[in-house]
Amino acid sequence: MITSLDVSNLRFLEAVNRIQNTAEQAQRQIGSGLRLQSPSDDPADVSASILTSAELNQTVQVQTNLGRATSEANTAEQALENATSVLQDVNTLGSQALSGTQAPAQFTTLSAQVQADLQQLVAAANTTVEGRYVFSGDDYMVAPYTVDATQPNGVSPYAGSAATRQIMDANGATFPISESGDQIFDNASPGASVFGAVHALQVALANVPTVPEGDPAYNGQYTAQMTAIQAAMGQLGAAQTQLGGVLSFYGTVQDRLQTATTTANQLQVTQQTDLSNVQDADAAQAALNLSTANTHLQAAMSARAMRSNKSLFDYIG
Repeated sequence: MITSLDVSNLRFLEAVNRIQNTAEQAQRQIGSGLRLQSPSDDPADVSASILTSAELNQTVQVQTNLGRATSEANTAEQALENATSVLQDVNTLGSQALSGTQAPAQFTTLSAQVQADLQQLVAAANTTVEGRYVFSGDDYMVAPYTVDATQPNGVSPYAGSAATRQIMDANGATFPISESGDQIFDNASPGASVFGAVHALQVALANVPTVPEGDPAYNGQYTAQMTAIQAAMGQLGAAQTQLGGVLSFYGTVQDRLQTATTTANQLQVTQQTDLSNVQDADAAQAALNLSTANTHLQAAMSARAMRSNKSLFDYIG
């Protein structure tokens, strides 16, 4: 039995095929810049590449989340700084009333200014970033407050929810990043309500004596008003302390976010380097492999061409 290809021919074709595969792989690496393009290139390294790539994607997502949280914390901190300035203005207005330099008739003007400050505080409580209300807790699509003089604290009931959101760093640890508006501006602790203190002062300033000076009832009404203003100023001091504590909380959040961001950035560089080491082709080596494969292919073809083409039948008969 005579086969169409003897063992020598089969070996030759197998060798040529290996050389061509090497040349094609080198060409692909040079064209794409990647060493791994299919599982057959290197099964072990492909598995490592998939794992490292997944870890890198997670780190990038953590960076995105930290960036949004940082933007929110910075915006919240600025809003609270503004609120602190407003409270200082309210304190100044109350101090003017207690100084004895202004007549009770002028208290109505001071009351209107305090009311304007209350509106500024509500605006601060309704601060947004990227369309999200930063002080509405987890229900961040709802404005937490509106001005409402019919309510005990001069504002509507809190419309948001509790703040339970936490952010995860690149190491998997989580920490809270916000407080809700009712914790900040309308805290239930005695005297800690920012809105309540400002509204109390506004009402006290507006409640001027209803009789002229010299009327027997005047002194009693005036004394009652001054007592109410002093009480409101005490609440205002507690409210300022409350707001200072919240500012401290957000300062800590900013520090932790900065540290987490730095760690995530460093981890990303490491993971990108690891992925590059596994995936990226060595351009110089790939070029050498391609050149060597072409040389071997040409040598093989030349050697085959010089080989005798006579078969057994050429030597019989």
